[in-house]
Amino acid sequence: MNSKNFSPAADVLVLALRRAPLLSKNTMFICIGSRGREMPLQPLYEALGPLKAEALPGLYALSGPDVTGDFKGKAEISFWNKFLEGTPLHFRHWLLWVKTKHKVTDFEQIEAFVCSLYSASKLCFKSLAIQRCHYQCIEWNRDAQTQPNLPPPAEYGWR
Repeated sequence: MNSKNFSPAADVLVLALRRAPLLSKNTMFICIGSRGREMPLQPLYEALGPLKAEALPGLYALSGPDVTGDFKGKAEISFWNKFLEGTPLHFRHWLLWVKTKHKVTDFEQIEAFVCSLYSASKLCFKSLAIQRCHYQCIEWNRDAQTQPNLPPPAEYGWR
């Protein structure tokens, strides 16, 4: 079965990449922009590998989807390049990130990742923004549930 998907939102592609093993091998995304080309999902998934594809929503939640905003002066490409430099241990932290509760050390690892994008000489405290991104990631992780049971947003920095 062939499936063609169109969405102007990158988060749909990010979530589909994570779910690629569950989708048809012929699933395509229609990219918007000046070229308007079709992009097969399976080769993207294979290029990333299962661990990175599974961890990608955690990165994307931090790098600036419409609902969470972004970190001052850092574009998605900065996050992407750091993500690609990561080790399997880093990706495991991203995978833990989709869970509702996490250890302080997991949070510190994510904060260290964000801070590594900035000058080492500057103090970097991004905890409120990171908490909000964490909530977005929890929501995305439940994308296959019709009525997901989500924790209260106030526990993750939202008012």
